Amino acid sequence: MPVLRATDSMPIRTIVIVGAGFSGTAVARGLLKNPFAERLHIILVERGAAFARGLAYAQRDFPYLLNVPAHRMSACASNANQFLEFRRRHGDPTQPEDFLPRALYGDYLSELLDSAEATAPRNAQLDRWQDEVVAVERRGYSASFTVRLRSGRTLTADDVVIASGNPPPTELPAADAVRYRPSYVQDPWNTNLEFVNSAHVLVVGTGLTMADITTRLAAHNPAAQIHAISRHGLVAPVQTQTRPDALSGGVVTQLLNSNTLRDLLKSARFLAQAADALGGDWREVVTAIRNVAPRFWQHFSSEDRGRFLRHLRSHWDILRHRLAPPAYQRLHAARQRKQLHIAAGRICEMVPSDRGIRIRWTPRGVPETRELQVDTVINCTGPDYRPSHLRDPLLRQLLETGLASGDAHDVGLRTGGVGELIGRNGVPNSNLYYIGPLLRAEHWETTAVAELSLHAARLAAHLAAKSRVHYAALSA
Repeated sequence: MPVLRATDSMPIRTIVIVGAGFSGTAVARGLLKNPFAERLHIILVERGAAFARGLAYAQRDFPYLLNVPAHRMSACASNANQFLEFRRRHGDPTQPEDFLPRALYGDYLSELLDSAEATAPRNAQLDRWQDEVVAVERRGYSASFTVRLRSGRTLTADDVVIASGNPPPTELPAADAVRYRPSYVQDPWNTNLEFVNSAHVLVVGTGLTMADITTRLAAHNPAAQIHAISRHGLVAPVQTQTRPDALSGGVVTQLLNSNTLRDLLKSARFLAQAADALGGDWREVVTAIRNVAPRFWQHFSSEDRGRFLRHLRSHWDILRHRLAPPAYQRLHAARQRKQLHIAAGRICEMVPSDRGIRIRWTPRGVPETRELQVDTVINCTGPDYRPSHLRDPLLRQLLETGLASGDAHDVGLRTGGVGELIGRNGVPNSNLYYIGPLLRAEHWETTAVAELSLHAARLAAHLAAKSRVHYAALSA
């Protein structure tokens, strides 16, 4: 591995980024484009084989679609059409409202990182390591860290950025008896889905993961019978063409005048009706709320946060995370031909049987328990963001040693203004940062490209500015 060596008096600043999915790639790219006063050595560590992809944009045997149209998928806040330009530069006449396969977005991120590396200043270097970070430890009373890798190697870092991506799904208590059987799939994104010939499948969850897996199953095996069960039985609606002009400029002002969760709910209902009357739809209101969600979340009382999580969270998630029209059409077609059956209820028990797995479940609002016999069960409940349930070795180590801490509602990690991890003692850790969906503890909406790209740009600029201050202090 080539290593930067100081040939003059300029010191070297080493920044280790853990994870090379969207967030890690965006931070690395931002660092390569920001002027650093010191020599910059970025080490991007990824446990998988593919950099600049992560699980979300990996190459797969089925063309899973992005849930956002192409013109809203730029990773660069200053160039809203960058993703469109990338596709057209490669000979694809992509239209702004097209929904493209996720693997193509991985190609785009790879090109962005390669381009940033090729055009970086001479005092900047990027190294890519395929390995897994299992621990980050403070070096005595200094500001630097020791980074330990599964391979046994260690790194010394001036700054560490944790960008480890989405956690796996929650472990279902009802699945204890079948958890290690091949007919039970705990995490569909980390499993080779060689079960498409199953005649009967139970999918646990009815959100976006269910839509992805169901459309794949239906395409590969039209004769399969698919049952999907979740607590509320809610299914994501379809995306529509955006109409930002359907709402007046006073919409955000009215939303911001909502001081409580109850006020916000009333405003949202009123504005949804107004949007319909003006030729738009409720999706524009959801987008408007999403854009100011951090402000609301940070100003809500602890009681309002709890009420939201108990009563509105599942509804918000369904309305906020919508389906690409082609995926929605495939899902709707599977329901129309009686191949897909969606129900609201609670799964009580999964028991191994000679023919696969026997399910005992209780429909919502019905006291009697029912039984369902299936060949395969797939856990599609989506990422489990609760810090108390995290199984990632590095995040567990940070929590156990007190370098990181979860919030009072167990929805994410506590962080400072630019993502500094707040320790168990309530003090932000200088030089140790987090970027990704667990920022939801402070900002709530932190899973989409639009939000994460802003956090990445802010963090990269902060690290560059800190380098200039540090170099000035050394030179004084």
